Amino acid sequence: MPVDVTNKALNICTRLMQAADQVMQATEELYNLKNEKESAGLDLTAAAVESAISASSLKHANGTDFNNVISSGAALKTWLETNFHDDVLSKVRP
Repeated sequence: MPVDVTNKALNICTRLMQAADQVMQATEELYNLKNEKESAGLDLTAAAVESAISASSLKHANGTDFNNVISSGAALKTWLETNFHDDVLSKVRP
């Protein structure tokens, strides 16, 4: 008797839908945080910010590291859109 893999396929599709949604949500959040930081005129490498980071649970990183995350998020968003991967991922989102 052949094995029915339909349920396995549906499970994988469900997980792909969830992963695609997470990627798009994370990309959107990185973009929103970039805009929020810029509109607030924040400097993540300012001495007071660096000091606060060092004294917090974020002490494993510094302002430059967080700025790099913003740059990487913007690059990721641009790459997704330029290569139409955002369309592919959005198509399967719930």
